[in-house]
Amino acid sequence: MSETVFPVILAGGASSRLWPASGRTRPKWDLPLFGGRTLLARAWARARAVAPAEDCFVVAGKEHRETIARRLPDLPAANLLVEPMPRDTSGAVAFAAGHLLARDANAVMLVLPGDHLIEPVERFAACARAAVQAAAQQGVLVTFGIVPRAPATCYGYVHRGQKLALKDAESSAPPLFRVQSFKEKPDRATAEGYLKAGDYYWNGGIFAWTLKTLAGEFQQHLPGHAELAAALAAAPDAEARRKAARERFEALKKTSIDYGIMEHAAKAGKVATVAADFEWDDVGSWTAVAAQLPEEAGNRAGPGTRVEAVEAAGNLVLAPGRRVGLVGVDGLAVVDDGEGLLVCKLEKDQEVKLIAQRESAVKAFDIEVPTQGRTIVAAIAEPPEVTAKTGFLLIMHGFGNSRFQYAETMKRWALRYDCVCVSPEYRHAGYDADPVKGSGATDDYDFSHLQLIDCLNAYRAARVKYPHADAGRRYVWGGSQGGHLALLISAFAPRTFALCVDACGVTHLWKKHFDKIQKRFDEADQAIRDARRWVGRIRSPMVLFHGTADETVPVEQTREIAGLLAAAGKDFALRFIEGGDHFNRPVTTREAVTEEMADGALRTLRLDGTDDFEAKSVERFECPGAVFTLDFSGPVATFKRKDAGA
Repeated sequence: MSETVFPVILAGGASSRLWPASGRTRPKWDLPLFGGRTLLARAWARARAVAPAEDCFVVAGKEHRETIARRLPDLPAANLLVEPMPRDTSGAVAFAAGHLLARDANAVMLVLPGDHLIEPVERFAACARAAVQAAAQQGVLVTFGIVPRAPATCYGYVHRGQKLALKDAESSAPPLFRVQSFKEKPDRATAEGYLKAGDYYWNGGIFAWTLKTLAGEFQQHLPGHAELAAALAAAPDAEARRKAARERFEALKKTSIDYGIMEHAAKAGKVATVAADFEWDDVGSWTAVAAQLPEEAGNRAGPGTRVEAVEAAGNLVLAPGRRVGLVGVDGLAVVDDGEGLLVCKLEKDQEVKLIAQRESAVKAFDIEVPTQGRTIVAAIAEPPEVTAKTGFLLIMHGFGNSRFQYAETMKRWALRYDCVCVSPEYRHAGYDADPVKGSGATDDYDFSHLQLIDCLNAYRAARVKYPHADAGRRYVWGGSQGGHLALLISAFAPRTFALCVDACGVTHLWKKHFDKIQKRFDEADQAIRDARRWVGRIRSPMVLFHGTADETVPVEQTREIAGLLAAAGKDFALRFIEGGDHFNRPVTTREAVTEEMADGALRTLRLDGTDDFEAKSVERFECPGAVFTLDFSGPVATFKRKDAGA
């Protein structure tokens, strides 16, 4: 095969049909379900069977950039193409095409989904070579038609037509045909008719075409995509390409490559199909997963799962690290991934997507918050329906991060706890406003006590926005520096929150802080920030936890504050995660510990009576050399300092 081939793996996001194992932060291609190798690793092996690593590419969202870089160490950094935002497969293909055109405009592009199961690799490679030859010799768009094994109703179909001949074809090459049409997912009777006819294939979602042919089809059917690809190809450097993508991506029509290009091209006779006779599964359901897992006493078990069955058969159980008992049940999927539990009939597994769709119904957006001397921005995650039972959960991020640090957690908790989740961008927080990574303190950072006012006013803004929600269900949660704020809020606004969760938090400033931010504070500034001084004011129950291997915030800080809480007779729960780092990894995560320790309280705990805003209280805090006044009497809470003698 003399043509230059650029395999492009599309590494998309979650699979709604594999909930809860696959979610927003856990793409299907990264699930370790099949013999210790992820689906992405298998896709990479297929790409490498066709081209050298320097010619293989992966298209993914920015939330998966670091995971892919770790999983595929042989992937050149420049070949990991990070989309600005999702625009379905047509957007991903156009984005990749623009980069490839800059490399070799005469090459053939081979598009591979990153989450399919295909064996053997050698037969896939033979089919790929035939598809590449057809694309190069005849200028057609080639789709891989999977030779069907059963009358499946969960796949679209390709109706083949006239056979195509290739020059210099390999003796073992599969046959190729013109495509007459694409068919939607059929009902059972229609699928049985397709299988009996023998000239229908499953649409495998694998494609090959020359870049020039693809560019022409984009120009005809999706001109915005054509403009994007051309702009990327013409960009002189990486920064110019990023700029071109940012400017054009959002306006792209969100559609699949099948609907946007292939169906139109098939009607014009421009599409061919290779009869792909390898073993193929898109692993799009728990039934499909079960078929690939080993059988044990009549049931299928996932990695690390021990099943004890009594008069039970035909079940799938995936619960890593768990022992699961089955008694008198057949044909169930039981999936427990630590963040969600699924129990359903395998025959109904296509309906699992309805559960995942509830998660996607959570709304996420920003609101402006007036606060002392400025206006800040707060992120909101709103459950699908805000009712009189919906509560409020104020979430604070850590140093060097932004309101996006817990964005996915907020969405999950908005649904799990029926709460409006609020995360403010408080002043002097050190954030760089990267919606994914956070980290990288570019803003002036001083652990200002005014951060607390920003957080309290963000909570108040949410209360004003949702006056019909349950004002008694109000909770505060913070991680690291956010945990510091959660502690202070529970002391300075003791009537406002029904529960405080401090995740691996700071209690007071110490030398490491001063050195990092290159600042010094006078005694009064340090005192007002020191949560240890104000333990006696805390009224709400507390949940505290910390990783014992934390090198960022000394675990002794949590030990000390817990001792003070105990001495003061406060209501608190405490847990130390043995071997856990600042985020409790690799043992667990902050989110998982919260759900283990505070799940019931976050669902039911209420605080009756007026909060500090409604009470319009004015509190004085005497510190060495200064007095601080916290004033809830106005429409915006304020926190002011007055030096002694002033």
